[in-house]
Amino acid sequence: MIKQLRKDTVSIIILGIIIRFLIIPFTFNWDLWANTSVATGFTFASAEEFYLNPLAVYPPMIYAILKFWLHLALPFIGSYLSLFTHIGSISAVTSPYIFRTLFVIKLPYMILEIICAFFFSQLFKGQKARGALLFWMLNPFSIFLISGWTNVDVIPVFALLLSLVLYQKNRRLLSSLALGVSVSFKLFPIFIFPFLFISLKNWKERILSLFLFMVPIIFSHISVITASSYLQHAITGGYSRKIFFSLLPIGDNRAILPFLLIYFLMFLFSLSDKGRQKPFIAFSFIALIPLFAFSMFNLQWFFWLLPFLIYYQIQLPETKIPLFFIYLSFSGLVILSQMSLNLGMLIPIEPTLITYGWPLKDIIGADNLFLSLNILHTFLAACLFWTGYLALSLKRKEDHAQT
Repeated sequence: MIKQLRKDTVSIIILGIIIRFLIIPFTFNWDLWANTSVATGFTFASAEEFYLNPLAVYPPMIYAILKFWLHLALPFIGSYLSLFTHIGSISAVTSPYIFRTLFVIKLPYMILEIICAFFFSQLFKGQKARGALLFWMLNPFSIFLISGWTNVDVIPVFALLLSLVLYQKNRRLLSSLALGVSVSFKLFPIFIFPFLFISLKNWKERILSLFLFMVPIIFSHISVITASSYLQHAITGGYSRKIFFSLLPIGDNRAILPFLLIYFLMFLFSLSDKGRQKPFIAFSFIALIPLFAFSMFNLQWFFWLLPFLIYYQIQLPETKIPLFFIYLSFSGLVILSQMSLNLGMLIPIEPTLITYGWPLKDIIGADNLFLSLNILHTFLAACLFWTGYLALSLKRKEDHAQT
């Protein structure tokens, strides 16, 4: 029985890898082209000038990692990389070398996502760890977002998962360091740190935790800390403003920010949870919920939530229904979006797909389309809040049982 289980485990892992190998050369997303093109011109020495590029929207460490991989990939794709990044997006996808180029460029994303699966399995014990690994390897959303979309968020999520694993193993200070590394790549994990900070036992630990959390962030931002183009474009502008777009007007030139309102209420709730172990994984999850509920989030950000959704899908049967609607709503948002975010990703196989913009808008009308998107977003937000409530309820029951 044990030998058969091991055999099945290896077979499923191999199947998951094969599926990814079959997807990465044949799918293309404009974000991949933009990130690759921008990364080729990145240097820490010219950060101020670099962030004048409107496509440069991520912290410098993202581009440093991407450029490092592109340098290693040169022996395999050579001049094809220059062709891919400089001759224009339409010409790039019709190049006869597109399949090889995509495979090589996307390979590190796929490898990192598979390592994420192994890290994720370490949050469980015994047979559940094996099941979690297999669940991730065959999860269609992780495959779509990384192997298909080729989402750079796999890099900070990798560090975030490491932080969660270290925290669970009572390596709280190293967990803070790993979370700081995650923030160095993408700013979203910064919303998780306050919950880690208050979960520590004493102020000495908290001060050390804050120091270790800030070290990688400061060192990775030294070259851009005085760059006004970075602060205005990548930090306070563009995508970052989306989380503060939703407003609840209460008078002339005065409004409440729903994102901050709900986030701070959750933070106060975590402070009131005295005498019991702070549920770091649960609070890490709910720290992200207001961001998705009250902003027109980019669809690739869904990968931030995915480890938590899979975690509670395994740990908490009561989440089956809300998780079903979360996955269904997200799938609907993808299907109703521009062609480039769904079937349009197959343009390496069928380049004429590039000519389609947003056909559903023309078919059902803009008003009906946006109403449908709003309904799906509302379902997604409601189910996220309910899943977060169930996650906290589970944790409190476990803490009560332990005492």
